[in-house]
Amino acid sequence: MALLEEGGVRHVDIGEARIGGAEEIFLSHRSFGVLEQIQQVAEQGRKQPRTRFLRFLWYWGVAYQFFFHTRLAGFTVEVDGEVVNDDAVLVTVANVETYSGFLPLTPSANPIDGLFDVAVVPRVSQVRLLAGLLRLFLRGGRWRRLTLYRGRRVVVTTPRRKEEMTVRRFALPLLVRAGAIDELRRRTVGANA
Repeated sequence: MALLEEGGVRHVDIGEARIGGAEEIFLSHRSFGVLEQIQQVAEQGRKQPRTRFLRFLWYWGVAYQFFFHTRLAGFTVEVDGEVVNDDAVLVTVANVETYSGFLPLTPSANPIDGLFDVAVVPRVSQVRLLAGLLRLFLRGGRWRRLTLYRGRRVVVTTPRRKEEMTVRRFALPLLVRAGAIDELRRRTVGANA
């Protein structure tokens, strides 16, 4: 009720993805690689537990299968026309902070700056990938193998498809609490200074 009474409508960025001839809109992020696979399997049929802690354990159980029983595919990543990696094993393209509180891959992503934050992990072993993701999860900090890029147009080529993502500026009207957009603007200026 307070949001309806005191909040305001602000327009935020969205992502537009072109896969073959089809277009899809996304609001937060698109992941490629092991995180995408884990999410697809864990959420298949909506069979995961409802409580947060048990759901967390469920995802880690699914993750175990991918980290120790699946070969990691490689992806080519292009940001604003420049190939930044030609054998990445994990890619997340976001316009908001992803996996908030669990896995800070894009901690300074912002839905009003007109840019995607692109988290890229180059070819590493499954053990190194798991160790790096655990480091991020436990410390909430940085992992030197994870590189962040920023751009308006991102192309990810996987073994099965090529996906082009572009930012659509201020395309989504959103009801937000008073001052939320100003906080985002200050955060963006601070992160880019």
